[in-house]
Amino acid sequence: MDAEEKELIEKLWLFVRKNGSEELHVLLNPFKSGSFAEANPKWNELVGFGKRLGSATNVLARHQDLLRYNEKSRYLFALDPPKSTQKRKKDEEYLRSSDVAIVNAKKMKLDIAPQEEQKRWTMMIRSSGSIDEIFDLFLKFGNKFEINTLTNTLSSIKNFIKLRPEIISKSDKRLYRLFGTIAARAEEFNSVQLSVSAHACMVIEKRLKTKSVQFYQVLTQVALSKLESFKILHVSVFIIPLAWAQVQLPRILLDIFTQTTIRNIRAVNVQYIYDMFHAFVQIGVRSSKLYTELFPILQDKFASFPFEEKIDIVSDVATIQKEITDMELNFLPLFAAINSHGNIYCIPTSSHLYLTKLIWSFAYAKIQVPNKLYQSTLTTSTSKIQAFSIQHLILTAWSFATTLDSEKMTCERFFKAFVHRLNETLEYRQNLNEKDIVHALWSLALVGYPESAIFDTLSHALLPHISSSSGSNDSLNRFELSLIYLVYLHYRFTFSEKTCPLEKYADNLRIAYLKVEPFPSKLQRDLSASLEILGTPSHSFDYIDHGLLLHIAFPKKRYAIIVHGPSHFHMYYKSEPRLNATGHFKLRLLRHLGWALTNVYYYECEHKQPQDLQNFLQKKIPKATLENLS
Repeated sequence: MDAEEKELIEKLWLFVRKNGSEELHVLLNPFKSGSFAEANPKWNELVGFGKRLGSATNVLARHQDLLRYNEKSRYLFALDPPKSTQKRKKDEEYLRSSDVAIVNAKKMKLDIAPQEEQKRWTMMIRSSGSIDEIFDLFLKFGNKFEINTLTNTLSSIKNFIKLRPEIISKSDKRLYRLFGTIAARAEEFNSVQLSVSAHACMVIEKRLKTKSVQFYQVLTQVALSKLESFKILHVSVFIIPLAWAQVQLPRILLDIFTQTTIRNIRAVNVQYIYDMFHAFVQIGVRSSKLYTELFPILQDKFASFPFEEKIDIVSDVATIQKEITDMELNFLPLFAAINSHGNIYCIPTSSHLYLTKLIWSFAYAKIQVPNKLYQSTLTTSTSKIQAFSIQHLILTAWSFATTLDSEKMTCERFFKAFVHRLNETLEYRQNLNEKDIVHALWSLALVGYPESAIFDTLSHALLPHISSSSGSNDSLNRFELSLIYLVYLHYRFTFSEKTCPLEKYADNLRIAYLKVEPFPSKLQRDLSASLEILGTPSHSFDYIDHGLLLHIAFPKKRYAIIVHGPSHFHMYYKSEPRLNATGHFKLRLLRHLGWALTNVYYYECEHKQPQDLQNFLQKKIPKATLENLS
């Protein structure tokens, strides 16, 4: 037992002695001697409880006879402490603001009333003219409510708050009392009641801009014992609030919910399709079978979704398309539908993050942004640039730079405004971490930003994060270091009269860059062999110049054939793939080094036989050039 574990045991025993919690005493009893094995099944439960208690232990210990520990649901309940001193009030405020799983719920001896009384209360709740009337009824008779009456109370309060969120404060104790009662009695709920209650609580908290993660964790633990009773409708309703609350879900729950959805997908209520799809993506489900079933329904209804939800769908589709390698969804029509929306100036300033999400989705999925949509999004983002956080702005700049499909810079106004915000951020020493700096530098290099000052400023800010010995460290991975090397080359060639701040780390950065370059492909080897047959045997295979890889090079002639694989392209829903900004950027660097280039694109010749490749090269390379190379 290490020191941290000993301290945890001491704190918990202090809590037991001062509060006389019999349940917790039973839980701790096997460990009171300090000689126990971690293999004991109670150990993880104890550690989890102790971590939730955390630094609040001393505060809780002062509340004698006010606390109990529910071992079944693993949850702490504060039992309505009486009014007292100012110190007590501060303690209560601390408990509400801490991460400890605390619910203010009155200890009640349940005395469930007869059905006639339940029906009368239900009628009163449903016909009530104000939220105060419902709360008064709950506070007076809540210990007599059966579960249906309790869920009806929650649903009615949700409807009031949904229409007028200002009628209740996020600190209203009556609401905490209701949530606490639901958590305390969660074991009594069936799967329908559990789903409906979780969804109603999410709606309430969204309106009040709160998020009680521990509350949804309790409901998740209860759901584990009722998994077999969850039908597809319950799954679709229950999974949405859990994803919204970002609850870490057990694998068994995810697997059963996924399989239930796949088997019964046609029975899902259409109004939940968007929310359900979004929820499964957000909680990390990466089942190609699930999305293959969900996607056609989503695509059929796509035109009916509001514009903001369309952007969320496109973002989710981009994520799963990138992360699930065996997916073959025809998702390009979604991007076409976004483009057909036309003018996006209607997006309010408060929704400017949708602009970031929209352009990021195209960039992440490697989809070429149609020119009309690109320019419209670019202009709108420029006009709202002060509304972005610096991190979201860097992500937006990266997305715009990455989705450029031409060497000609078409986004000067945006990047000038972007540089102005960067300078402001650095001047006032606001948060800008090393990864933000890398992405900002890479974005500016991709678009060929013409002023060296911002490169100097950002490079100096990045220097402490670059190791001069190994070229890698904990804060920057090898791929990020390789991007910095390309930025360094851009600086050298563009601002040749100046010394780049990254100069002294150039060798280490170059090594990092070469380590991420892919191995020669079969197509590259086949093209090399075809050139030898054509009588040009003097070429170098995978020749390196300033760290840049030339697949088939004739160094003495300063001529090279560059083979562009799929990673150098954007997909486009109206035509063949287009060379992306990274591909154009590397070609620009090679031309700075004085190379004459012939570009070969993978889709032109990847399935050709050897004789066909030779014919292809004879047509691709000018006859005079071939003769000169021979």
